[in-house]
Amino acid sequence: MGPVVIFALIGVFVASITDLCTRTVPNILTVPLAISGLVVAAWQGRLGGWDGSLVGLLLGLGLFLLPFSMGWIGGGDVKLLAALGALVGSKGLLWIALYSTLAGGIMALALVIFRHMQSGEFFKQLKLCMISGWLWLCGARGRRAGVPTPVLPNTANALRERYPYALAMAAGTLIAWLHGLLPTGR
Repeated sequence: MGPVVIFALIGVFVASITDLCTRTVPNILTVPLAISGLVVAAWQGRLGGWDGSLVGLLLGLGLFLLPFSMGWIGGGDVKLLAALGALVGSKGLLWIALYSTLAGGIMALALVIFRHMQSGEFFKQLKLCMISGWLWLCGARGRRAGVPTPVLPNTANALRERYPYALAMAAGTLIAWLHGLLPTGR
């Protein structure tokens, strides 16, 4: 394991801890990570040198710019992905972004289910879904037949919650590393 992967793994795990505790990813973490990625790339001559690392940094900024502008993720998450791009280059960054997005979706779904379980709505809605599915299979199709319609009233509130997305990026980085998709260094 090269210094690039070590910096990336340590960086995302520290970012996860701060994101879990404060719901922010501080610049004091992301800026040194990005600079170290640029310096190590120039020193090792990997990824086309310094400019290859710069392309990864800019791609990291670009990939999460739309979700940031929509308010789905915070600015610290965007800067963390950019720093990871500087460390691992564009190819490794795309794998990290893909796995992070999948992990983030699973995490969000788990948190929505957890919130419904806390409010007691989850099991009511699950029972309603099972009853309506059973009635539908038995031939009672549509509202006219009295098929109950499941509704998730608290989902909008659960989806507005701020999730620690750095945790999903840590999972994505770890998965990409375990699959051998990150540069190994020299």
